[in-house]
Amino acid sequence: MEESSINNTWLEFVGYKIVNISCDVMPIVGLLMENATRNNAEWAFSTGFSPITSITGESPSYVVTFGMKADFIGNDNLPKNTEKPYISAVGAISGIFRIDVEEKLLPKAEEQLKVQGPAILAPFLRAAMTSVLSISGFSGIIFPLINV
Repeated sequence: MEESSINNTWLEFVGYKIVNISCDVMPIVGLLMENATRNNAEWAFSTGFSPITSITGESPSYVVTFGMKADFIGNDNLPKNTEKPYISAVGAISGIFRIDVEEKLLPKAEEQLKVQGPAILAPFLRAAMTSVLSISGFSGIIFPLINV
């Protein structure tokens, strides 16, 4: 009898690396002199995914790459600027996953990995980007949770 779904034991998260992280800040006094990211700060967030890459080996393994961008576009003292954000933080993370299912279920498992991979990686990238902004001297921001 063919199973209609894949249980949680099919996926193994092997590990991850942050593959890109940067923080670009517009050098203006109003941004550098005060904690501009606290005063009703407005941020724009976006995410992106790269196609999943398979790795040949004994068990099917895959690389999932997920990226996030956070742009600070204004607050009560700085006019809204969506074309050139005051702060732009960008990050990307890649993770390796192994799939352990029967051959006939592999296509379904690969489809599930497109959802599960970014969901597993997102908290690691959110933490790294929050740390970079904090270390850069800006108040910590809370990245929104991501529903993939």
